[in-house]
Amino acid sequence: LGEAPVFRYNDLPRGFEDCTLWVWTDQGRPVALQKVEAKVDGVPRRPGWSFCFTSFSTDTLSAHWSTGRAFTSTEPGVTFTELPKAPEPAEASTQRRLQARRLAAAFSGRIFDVVTDVEEEMRFLPKPVFEYDEPGSKLYCGAIFGLTAHGTNPDAFVCIEIRESRAGTPRWHFAAARMTNGGVSLRYGEQETCRFEPVKAGNGVFP
Repeated sequence: LGEAPVFRYNDLPRGFEDCTLWVWTDQGRPVALQKVEAKVDGVPRRPGWSFCFTSFSTDTLSAHWSTGRAFTSTEPGVTFTELPKAPEPAEASTQRRLQARRLAAAFSGRIFDVVTDVEEEMRFLPKPVFEYDEPGSKLYCGAIFGLTAHGTNPDAFVCIEIRESRAGTPRWHFAAARMTNGGVSLRYGEQETCRFEPVKAGNGVFP
């Protein structure tokens, strides 16, 4: 677990007034994300805490909290796919960082809110919430970007990462994850790349 949050945000329409995003890594690569949110809601308005957790691992994952809660996935959190027509990764970290931001900016999304029964377009957050390097060479190799519908609260994430292609050469890949019980669809350009169906919180184990 990182010593400090990687991102701070709010979501006033939903009552989240001050929130932080935390990341767990394995050899420098992100494997899990967690939100910790201070919220005020209800009538009368009452303060409280909430959290949201998702796997960013390419393997299955187990997590345990000191409160007794536990999370066990039955499937990998993310699956990486090579980005079509992406440029070859640059040799220098500075150029790689620019490439990642340009590739991520081509993503857009829509979210379906299960509480309000409203579907709306999401807004891409141009500044990555987390960036990381290759453990050995220390070259820039990936970043996580958020998409939001309210405030700066990222309900969906797109990871842009340099991975080995089927041809055995380094190429840019992407993977997506959501951090909401709402339905999310993501597009790369005009093509839909993934869709997450709505779920009801508290309904047991999620894949």
